[in-house]
Amino acid sequence: MKIHTDKFEDNLRCKYVWRPKGMELCFGVQHYAGKVRHVLYDASGVLEKNRDTLPADVVVILRTSENQLLQQLFSIPLTKTGNLAQTRARITAASRSLPPHFSAGRPKVDTLEVIRHPEETTNMKGQTMASYFRYSLMDLLSKMVVGQPHFVRCIKPNDDREALKFTRDRVRAQLRSTGILETVSIRQQGYSHRILFEEFVKRVQYGFNLAWPDLKIPPNLPIDDSQPQNLFF
Repeated sequence: MKIHTDKFEDNLRCKYVWRPKGMELCFGVQHYAGKVRHVLYDASGVLEKNRDTLPADVVVILRTSENQLLQQLFSIPLTKTGNLAQTRARITAASRSLPPHFSAGRPKVDTLEVIRHPEETTNMKGQTMASYFRYSLMDLLSKMVVGQPHFVRCIKPNDDREALKFTRDRVRAQLRSTGILETVSIRQQGYSHRILFEEFVKRVQYGFNLAWPDLKIPPNLPIDDSQPQNLFF
């Protein structure tokens, strides 16, 4: 496992990856919030956990089980994210791939069956836990882009739970660690998405009425698009 961390140091020669002295199986990553020395990553057993594959004999037993649900779960190929694929294989392909002593005397099953020996399947040969995580993250990001989500950041003004008390250093540290300051810098460079104030009011009007039921919002707000009344998100 020392070789694994050595490859990190050799191939990722940048200021964002570092290794503490005297800890050969550990490494650290410098995030945008800064270099946090008391948070490290332990590489012990990473390669074994990354493979995380079942023995081929176990897969064969599960694929030839009399329980049709087990046959389906272990016969359907996996997607790049590690989920079950929607495609289905027919029993004709399975009868050619199963050993003779498994299929002899067994009733025919018209559900999912084996396409080839489990050792020869693509998902068992090439996919790892890291690749599943990578493609799952890509899938999540693509869904977030389409959905156009908005996030609310809650900032703690002080550690004493006192009202109307604002600790500048405490708030500044939270803004930096949550990426708000970096986001503001990006917005200042012109990469902002603008939403009209009227549209914002329509979105939050329900929650606004719950919080302040006595304060009414005019149904038609006079909005002048020529004035800088836009909100930045």
